[in-house]
Amino acid sequence: MERTGQADGLIKSSGCGPFQVLMVLFVDVIIKIGLVYSIVFMAFGNYNPGWRCLDQNTSALYNYSMSLFQNSSGDLIKNNTISSESTQDNDTTEYTTEGSCGLFEACQNIQFNPETSTIVTEWGLTCQKSWILSLIISIQMAGVLVGSLISGQLGDTFGRKRILYIALALLGALSLATMFATHWQVFAVLRFFIGAMIACLYNLNNILTQEYLSPIWRTRLAASPAWPFGGMLLGVAGMMCKDWKTLHLIVGVYCIISCIPALWVPESLRWLEVKHKSKDFQKAAKTIVTINKLPQMLENYDSSYLENLEKSQDKPNTRVYTMFDLFRKGYRLYTVVLSFLWFSPALSYYAINFGVQSMYGDFYVNLLVLFAADIPYAVFPMHLPYCIGRKKASILFTSLTATTLLAAASVSMWAPTHIRNTAIVILALAAKVNITSSLSCFFILATEIYPTVVRSNAIGYFNSMARVGGTVAPLLIPTDSKEIPLCYGIMGAMALTCSLLMIKIPETNGTNLKQFFDED
Repeated sequence: MERTGQADGLIKSSGCGPFQVLMVLFVDVIIKIGLVYSIVFMAFGNYNPGWRCLDQNTSALYNYSMSLFQNSSGDLIKNNTISSESTQDNDTTEYTTEGSCGLFEACQNIQFNPETSTIVTEWGLTCQKSWILSLIISIQMAGVLVGSLISGQLGDTFGRKRILYIALALLGALSLATMFATHWQVFAVLRFFIGAMIACLYNLNNILTQEYLSPIWRTRLAASPAWPFGGMLLGVAGMMCKDWKTLHLIVGVYCIISCIPALWVPESLRWLEVKHKSKDFQKAAKTIVTINKLPQMLENYDSSYLENLEKSQDKPNTRVYTMFDLFRKGYRLYTVVLSFLWFSPALSYYAINFGVQSMYGDFYVNLLVLFAADIPYAVFPMHLPYCIGRKKASILFTSLTATTLLAAASVSMWAPTHIRNTAIVILALAAKVNITSSLSCFFILATEIYPTVVRSNAIGYFNSMARVGGTVAPLLIPTDSKEIPLCYGIMGAMALTCSLLMIKIPETNGTNLKQFFDED
């Protein structure tokens, strides 16, 4: 028998009123914009705007070395240097990466393009130091991994709301502190803790909001355009100020201001119920029915359920649930399969995002388009998990991901030169849209498969698997056109594997959220 608790009835009866709208706005959308802005910052931070050598004996080499240059054959060359002499004769003369780095290392007076300030220009992280950029990304994603592991347990033990807003305030403080980093090592350490706070926010803001919504609205929340808006905000802010310290100032102030709704946002009604916190349960229930203008609903619960909940404190459920409960009999296979389903698309997602500077075209335009491409998902595909089911929608999106990634790998090898670069960008954008869609479906599945007592642990664990993918992602970021077939081919094969593994996952469309395991 399915144990859902009385909180489920109260939430269903309240429908999708003003309270749910405010929760989605202040807890999901506003917070998610800030965390996305923070997590994808390195897409801007590792951008190399170009440099030139001002040594007297290299006066001919005054032209900025662009981080991305297209030669006459259509290949993508990174960190090329073009001399003023050669550009007068032939604008498409190809210079090797080794040649430009040789000049960089020999030059005594390097000047980076003053129009843009990134961590590359701040600490000269190019050529022999370019590996530091991938290291910082991996360190940040390691922080996200750690945050995912601990936030689940903290959320299930101390409540979703409390940990959520503590993490939000710390993210704001850490972002402001990062502005004063004097060495890249200090910056990397701060990004680790920023990553941990991002994980806490991502896990708990989704859960807190989802636990107040009915099944159909849970699918629509998963398709919220807050994620692409956060990335687009970074693109617009980066285009306007072009300064990494100012970008941290913006997100720091934004996060601190976003803490204000904590004054009225209630704790999860489902969590309060399983923890037998009757007074807090009644307070949260009053907030819901007051905002939704349904006072008669609370009267019914005051006379029956709240009284029983109060009495149940004589025999409280003292069982402490951990991530090990995710591997219980009956859930073990689901946990193993979902682990890969979260790992694979996250790896591809971050490999595409952090590799934006290697794409053909203008860096800022690509950054904006990369996230704007996710918005169409909020218009049509978001309804698919409800109309055709979570399982079929997941298979559809993972299959489309595999198709577009493998097509990009094929195009990079065999397409004519004049259409190759544009085709790869379009296919990469299409793959990213389907990756975002599949991740949204996987989140809904994890939320609906696991009961309230371990839901936060479940989302935290699966997010940690996704962050493992993000940590590995720098290994699959193409550094030149010759690596695209291999990198995109591997990601495409992994997406195809996800489609096949979905056979083992049950359909959860229309089901109630369980409070406990059936055998408890």
